[in-house]
Amino acid sequence: MTHAIIHKILIVDDNEVFSHSVERHLKREGFEVFAAHEANTAKSLVLAAESDGQTFDLVVVEFFMTNMQGVDLVRWLHQYFPGVSVLMVSGFGNIDVMNKVIRPEIDASLKKPVVPMQIMLTIKMIAVKRQQAVMTGTMPQQGEMGVDRHS
Repeated sequence: MTHAIIHKILIVDDNEVFSHSVERHLKREGFEVFAAHEANTAKSLVLAAESDGQTFDLVVVEFFMTNMQGVDLVRWLHQYFPGVSVLMVSGFGNIDVMNKVIRPEIDASLKKPVVPMQIMLTIKMIAVKRQQAVMTGTMPQQGEMGVDRHS
């Protein structure tokens, strides 16, 4: 399995149809998948997973959400959980603008509508980057304990 370095995925999108579709497809591909429809729930899931010692390998996050911009969630992840890979998706705007706003905090980005094959190819590409980082010892470590990650 080429994506073996990615096991646990969190999908964060306020479009429940999109997140359910992606969740169902990724589960069929053998991933452990969770979904959140807003960023604060996503943060709680990330924190709970870390306290259980089962951190997420990848977060798929929508750029524009109702309660919080995906950018804010990605920056929080990048600050406190730099070992978590991020795939940013967006149904609005220009993907080049999205990449300029949030690089280097994301590993890849896709413009909606997204087909399952695009997601799988992107996950495989991220898995290769993660594997290389593990092999070279450059995989980022999680944030320092005791830092308030709830904000």
